[in-house]
This record gives sequence, C-alpha cells and structure tokens, in this order.
Amino acid sequence: MAERVRVREIDDEEGQRLLRIIRRGSESVVTWRRAQMVPLSAQGRPVVKIAKVTFTSADRVRDVIHNFNADGFESLYPKYKGGRPGTFTLPELGLPHLAEAINEFTRRADEAKMGYLDFLDLVLSEDLAVRDDRRFRQGPRLSRLPHHKTLDEYDSSFQPDLDPRKVKDLATLSFVEAKANAALLGPPGVGKTHIAVALAVAACRAGYSVYFTSLDDMVRNLKAAEAAGRLANKLGTYLRPGVLVVDEVGYEILERGEANLVFQVISQRYEKGSIILTSNKTFSEWGQAFGDEVLATAILDRLLHHCDVISINGPSYRLKNRLKAIERDTDVA
Repeated sequence: MAERVRVREIDDEEGQRLLRIIRRGSESVVTWRRAQMVPLSAQGRPVVKIAKVTFTSADRVRDVIHNFNADGFESLYPKYKGGRPGTFTLPELGLPHLAEAINEFTRRADEAKMGYLDFLDLVLSEDLAVRDDRRFRQGPRLSRLPHHKTLDEYDSSFQPDLDPRKVKDLATLSFVEAKANAALLGPPGVGKTHIAVALAVAACRAGYSVYFTSLDDMVRNLKAAEAAGRLANKLGTYLRPGVLVVDEVGYEILERGEANLVFQVISQRYEKGSIILTSNKTFSEWGQAFGDEVLATAILDRLLHHCDVISINGPSYRLKNRLKAIERDTDVA
C-alpha cells in the first residue's frame, strides 16, 4: 500500500489562505511548492505522488507536512528554521552518481569492515573520479577543438631550431594559471596549430574551460552579432573561457572595424584569461595584417605584456609528407 502522510485538520480560513498562495504565485517558489503539498496531503494523496507533482523527494514531502503540523504557515516560508532536521537525497546534494552506486559501495565497505570516515572517503573519491572523467570527455568537445593532438605526437626532431624545453614549459600551464598568453609564430605547416591544440587539450584535462576559433571565424561572428545588436552577448563567447585559442592570425588582411573587434577581445581578456595564438606573421607585420598600425600596436601592447613567444622557422610537415609521396611515385616510375 502506498505511503501517506496526513496533514492535521485545516479549517476554512487556512484552506483559503493556502489557495491564495498557490493561485497567485506571488510568494517564493519554495513557499509555493510547500503550500501545494498541504492540500494534496489532506486529499490523501500518496507521498510519492505528491513528490512527483511538486518536483521534490518523498523525504522532503514528509518534512514539510511534519513541520506544517507543528508550526503551521510559518513553516512554509524559506526563513523557517524549526521542525525536524531536513533530509536530502543524493541527487539533491548534487551526487547523482552515488545514488546509483551507493549499494555497491555499502557492500564493499561491509566486506572491508571500513570505518565511517574511510567509507566517506571512498564514496567521495569515487564521485570525484566520475566528475573528472566527465570533464575530460566533455571539455574537448565543448571547446570546439578541430582535433585532439598531444605534445607527445609532435615531432620536434623535424624542427631542430625549436627548443623543446620552451614547449615543455608551456605544457606546465603556469602561463594559464597566471592568466598570461602564448604566441606561436612561423610559416605554414611547421606545427603551430598542433602545439596550440595540444596545450588546449592539456588545459581541458586540468579543468580549465577552453574555446578554439580561427581569427577569421571570430571576426565574422562578431561582425554578424554587431549588425544584429548582439555584440555584447557574442563577446562573452570569447571572454568567458579560461583559455582562448585564436588560430591563423594574419592569414587575411582585416579592415579597421574588424581589427577593432579583435582589440575588444584582447583588451577585455587582458590579465583576466589566457590566449594561445598562432600566426604566420612576425609582430612587425601585424600593422599591415590589421589594416591599422595604431590598433595593431594597442593589441600587441596588451597581448605581449605577459606572453611567452615561440618562433618556429623550420620546414613544413605537410610539404615533407607530400615530397616523400612524390619521391615514391618518381622511384616507381
């Protein structure tokens, strides 16, 4: 038989007061939900049904009815501190995984004859591992990274002029923690984007929020938002992440208005979040790339104040693979 918790007898005046709270909805959501539980209980509805209708737990329904029976309407308001101690379900505490696995943890604790603190350490450690795993899986997907390269996959031997210690220093993410920047410069095909993505993947795994974009895509999206009167909202896309990766800076010449949009992103992120950028242009060429020497100088001033710069001036990986294929075809011929 379904469990029922009966509320005390309610007179007409109290019934009218409950109906006013429920119908008007002018009170807080907490009061509104608690008020709904009282007449449902008076109608003899099962606890589980009341919990379903009011989007809460059966334990919470029992608490509300118990407290109303003891202290009346005072107990319906958020500031109410009386009644028996509140009870909470694991999902309500933000621990949904434990709700699914608690029986297994209890069995393991019984077999190992764990003490209370050891058991608590077990279940919280398990929940933390689940959260970390979820973040590792979701982080790269939400960051819009084009691929998931790692630094272990980068062939530094093909770039003898690149000091691998500089890359390893960046991989510690100390610059991210300091809200500083990293700039990777060099001609096409030398692995700038590979390193930038690898650093972004490492940041995701360390718990930082990451967003990847090419400079052209960012400018195009900001221009469209500005035309639609939603620039402030769209800027948030590039300001919120802990790490913003901006790829291919300088591949297209920008107009002054477009360069100003880039300046807004750089200046508003200054000392508030990290930027990892790649560019095929030296900094002395940015004035031409941004169509305005003054704006380019202002952007560089904020970008380079706290910035690690790595220049890669070796051969192209893509050309290397293409040349090998051509050589194989020539040998066969």
